[in-house]
Amino acid sequence: MRLRNYALVIAVALSLVASNLLAFQFEQGDVDTSIAQLNDPISRKREYAARSLSQTVSPKKISPAIMERLTKELDFHVKLALHYALASQGEKESLLFLIDSLQQSGHMGYNYLRYTIDQDFGWNAGEYREWYNKTSAEKFSEFINERWHRKPMMDEYAEFSSFYSKQFFGSIKSENNHLAFPDMRFTDADKQKLDSLPTAKAWAIFQTAINELQKKGNRQEAARQFRIVATDFSETHYADQSRELADILEKMVLEDRKFNQPNDVGSLDITDQIKSHIHNLRNVVAYQVSQPGYCYVLSQFSIPGKMSYNADSHF
Repeated sequence: MRLRNYALVIAVALSLVASNLLAFQFEQGDVDTSIAQLNDPISRKREYAARSLSQTVSPKKISPAIMERLTKELDFHVKLALHYALASQGEKESLLFLIDSLQQSGHMGYNYLRYTIDQDFGWNAGEYREWYNKTSAEKFSEFINERWHRKPMMDEYAEFSSFYSKQFFGSIKSENNHLAFPDMRFTDADKQKLDSLPTAKAWAIFQTAINELQKKGNRQEAARQFRIVATDFSETHYADQSRELADILEKMVLEDRKFNQPNDVGSLDITDQIKSHIHNLRNVVAYQVSQPGYCYVLSQFSIPGKMSYNADSHF
């Protein structure tokens, strides 16, 4: 079974992204129904109701209901879910209960906490508390509002990642021409849904831009393609990255036009030689083949025990 490494890396990466994004996308139910279920006699149902409310933004409606439930809730796990839902509405003080929960294990407090603040300090309550003290209530509220603004985009990206991975793995056949991953069969309905997603359209252009840059070294065309993603698909996952790349590449194109490449670098004085070499570092073509990756420029990572490079021996 032969695989194209590039496509495999992309598919695996997106598969991991999808599973990570979906891991904390609890089922979103009707707000009124979920609020009513906060008083269910079964603790697990109250916990699920709180998680469901964490997926909806409606602080004026949700926060009072949760606060009222907290005054009589005795179950520790339900309390965690309630504080998580409260934090999702922008209530910073609710994070303190989640931070204090890290003193013991066997619960979801750590996951609720890292997802809410988009920071991962492990089970180190001290570091979370330090972050809490440095972050104002206003800043936290702005962060939560931005997250809710981006939620539809992230939901769609998770859907795109799932379909993209399914398309790739579902197309792999074993030596006897049977599907290697029958559970990942990519149907016509899946293809139609994938093709309709704005993120899929953005990714197609994004991938074209990458090829222009990596395979052809055409910074101007790559910048043009990235700019299309940033402007025409501004509400997709790839927009911010494309905007940054377009800005950088457009600046580099201008620098290339101003730079006079010497015919003989060796004839320059040492200062100008260094400037020339530094400028031309932009033309080094590299691909990341592992995560985490390593920089092979001026390094000898491939040699066991040789994790540094003595530049003085070659200059």
